[in-house]
Amino acid sequence: MRLLQVPRNVLVKMAPSDACFCFEHMATLMLWNIRGWAAILTPFKIREALQLMRKLPPQIVRKIPFSGSIPGGLCEGKVITITGRVLPNTDRFDINFKSGSDNALHFNPRYEDGEKYVVCNTCNNSSWGSEERTYKGFVQRGSLFTLTFLVNPDSYTVLWDGDNFLQYQHRIPICKVDTINVNGAVEVASISFQTPAVKLPKVKSYRGDVHLSIRQQQCLFPSLHRFHINLKSSSGIAMHLNPRLNESCVVRNSFLNGSWGSEERDLSWMPFKPGQNFTITIVCESHCLKVMVDGAHTFNYNHRVSQPHQIDCLEIDGDVNLSFVQC
Repeated sequence: MRLLQVPRNVLVKMAPSDACFCFEHMATLMLWNIRGWAAILTPFKIREALQLMRKLPPQIVRKIPFSGSIPGGLCEGKVITITGRVLPNTDRFDINFKSGSDNALHFNPRYEDGEKYVVCNTCNNSSWGSEERTYKGFVQRGSLFTLTFLVNPDSYTVLWDGDNFLQYQHRIPICKVDTINVNGAVEVASISFQTPAVKLPKVKSYRGDVHLSIRQQQCLFPSLHRFHINLKSSSGIAMHLNPRLNESCVVRNSFLNGSWGSEERDLSWMPFKPGQNFTITIVCESHCLKVMVDGAHTFNYNHRVSQPHQIDCLEIDGDVNLSFVQC
């Protein structure tokens, strides 16, 4: 057995032919093209990766107003998660990402005049810009909440209790933002910061059977729409698994003898949602690949290759960031 730990507790190890595949993911763009697990040990420097990709301990917030530094400042791929409670008598509270006296993102939930809405704005050089208002359902007064701010190349994505809530285009370069503060009638239990992922390298081929499991702890960047998992052998792609969140479907197909086969799309439910965690488990059985999402049987994919035991390559690409792989 070979064991490798990589960013976000990615685990890779050899297993017998009846093992299952389990894929854990977190959605930022990552490419992982692996032909055999032994070869990955040499090119990938584990310590450097762990330094680049880590979850920093949360700041415990006891008093509001609160102001604190953002470790390392903002950068593309960074995730800030705030947990707390809206006070029963609140009219409004605000969360701010600041650069000196400038306010790059003013996130301001309001409970006023029988309405609930969120105002977002930017204050640059002491001048406020145009407001952006979002009228969506969010937590009631007195309720607990989790707010997640995802830093994209051109915008912030905000999740409220795991649901995609809004996007706000950058008006101040994120590299200048180094402070977060919270004001108003709200209790904050913790503020945590997660650094961006690193990309794993391609590795050389390795002779031998590969059977995997892929699992995910946290899904990020709900503005992104699709990813794919390919199980490959020398004859081509035995199974192409392609969740398309923007089309609300999961496409399955095979690429053999230089051409794609017929797509399979039928599902009784869509198991993937933007911004939500998931675990994919793939079990190689005698007649099919059995696929489960979050432990629930989702579909069977009948083998289109004559020798499925010769599948020896896992390829993952798209709007996804793995945290754990076991084979």
